[in-house]
Amino acid sequence: MTDQQTISTVTTAVTGLAACTRILPHDLRRAAGALQSLEEQRRLRATDGADVGEQVSAVLRALLNAERALQVANVHLREASGALAVMGDQLEDAAVTR
Repeated sequence: MTDQQTISTVTTAVTGLAACTRILPHDLRRAAGALQSLEEQRRLRATDGADVGEQVSAVLRALLNAERALQVANVHLREASGALAVMGDQLEDAAVTR
C-alpha cells in the first residue's frame, strides 16, 4: 500500500466516523424521547411489576452523556479530517519532487 493509499484509507475511516458521530446524537435523542414517552404513559414495568422510574432516569442520563460524548468526538474527528486533507496534499507534493 502506498503512502497516499494509506492516507486515503485513514481519511475514509475518519470521515465515516465523523458522519456517524454527527448522526448518532439525534438518534439517541429520539430513543430517549420514546423511552420517556413510554414511562409517562406508565407503559413500562419491571419483570416483577415494580415501577421502573429510577431505571428509566438512569438510562436517560446515560443516553444524554453518550450524546454529549459523541458531539465532542465529532469535533475532534472533523479536526482530524481537516488535518488529513493537508497531509494528503503534502504527500502528493513530496511524490512530485522525488
